[in-house]
Amino acid sequence: MKKAIFLLHCLTMLLLFLFTTATYGQYFPLWNNAESDSILLNAGRIWSYNLYEHSRWGAGLRYVHTLPEGTHRFVADGWASYGLHDKHGKWGLTLDAVHLGKHDQHLYISAVYDLFAVGNRHLTRPSLTELSSYAAIMNRRLYHAERVALGWRMHLEDSRWLGAELRYSAEQSLFDSTGLLYPAHYHQPHKKTLYGYTELDMGYWNPEFVTLLLTLGCTEESGTRTPLWYMRALAQFDRTFHLAKWLDLRLFAQGGWCDGLDHRMPYSRMFDMGGSWGAPFFLGGSLFSARPNEFSANIFGLLSLQIRAAKPLWNYWDEIWQVGSNPRPFAGAGAAWGYLWQQDADGHRKVNGLDLQAPCRGIGEAVAGIDGIIRWSAVDIGIAVAYRLTPKESIYQLPQKKDNLMLLISASVVIE
Repeated sequence: MKKAIFLLHCLTMLLLFLFTTATYGQYFPLWNNAESDSILLNAGRIWSYNLYEHSRWGAGLRYVHTLPEGTHRFVADGWASYGLHDKHGKWGLTLDAVHLGKHDQHLYISAVYDLFAVGNRHLTRPSLTELSSYAAIMNRRLYHAERVALGWRMHLEDSRWLGAELRYSAEQSLFDSTGLLYPAHYHQPHKKTLYGYTELDMGYWNPEFVTLLLTLGCTEESGTRTPLWYMRALAQFDRTFHLAKWLDLRLFAQGGWCDGLDHRMPYSRMFDMGGSWGAPFFLGGSLFSARPNEFSANIFGLLSLQIRAAKPLWNYWDEIWQVGSNPRPFAGAGAAWGYLWQQDADGHRKVNGLDLQAPCRGIGEAVAGIDGIIRWSAVDIGIAVAYRLTPKESIYQLPQKKDNLMLLISASVVIE
């Protein structure tokens, strides 16, 4: 009996490890010496899942060298992975020179050959090029890109930073005119539509307050010589207010605007709300009851309010296993609205043969759950339910679900 419990415990830890590292990324030390050289394992690159590659396996290493006087640090971060479904390898390499001081400053160059999510609007990591894994899980419309970037980032107090990044990428769509994915072997020449992008990103990041991101870009489709200039702006407010000793209120608001010459905008740079319908994960800033690709827009707004217990119902922590329980109940509601340039009366528009949709009546939903039923390392795992308050409307050939109620797994990083 004890052996069975131990094996079950190990299996649970493995599943939590795979989920959390695939979502948030963690570094584990493999080797270091007295000269401040160290090698770390990038556990977030071991396994992940998305709708195109399915299971994705790989490895990542980080090498760090700090000068003896402690004024500069040099970091080399490389990774490689392989998708079991598309049978294609990906890789990435970043070289980062850090000036250590009151405000650490990074000057970096990176090259990557990977998948990215269309309309990515997640601003939760201190890198303007990185795709969060859960965006790939919930986004059916991915694209493949070869990207080179040069960037600068300055860290301020309390996990805030300023950054700018200049990049060039050549990308290829991985979906057809119906919005469905191409077969996995996407490198077949007759399925390629190549675009070249030059972009400048400027951003201010604050994990619990205001985040701003401005993109200026120019693109050219293969076979044409007409450049398309465009602009993209994204703002986010995320803050928790302490209403009482036992009650907190979290306000999450996000808005975006993008436009190009003659209202022409590259589709991959428009906003896609994603949606977790069909993916059982409760993640901040998502529309849990929205289908993937149900909500594309040139301009959008999202508002979410949550009331949660300020203190857990009970506390338990095991230092050896780094596992515990700190459950906090919560409840809330969210709503979003979007608009497509030159959309019809139903909020639909065709772009490059694709049927896009921005629900003109908006989407509303209610959520409730318990966070932190299990806490492993710095991640709280719990359960939640979401109920759609507005009618479902979809122009895509996706499986229909009669009920509006969804059961979800909640996951959040603990910042204390």
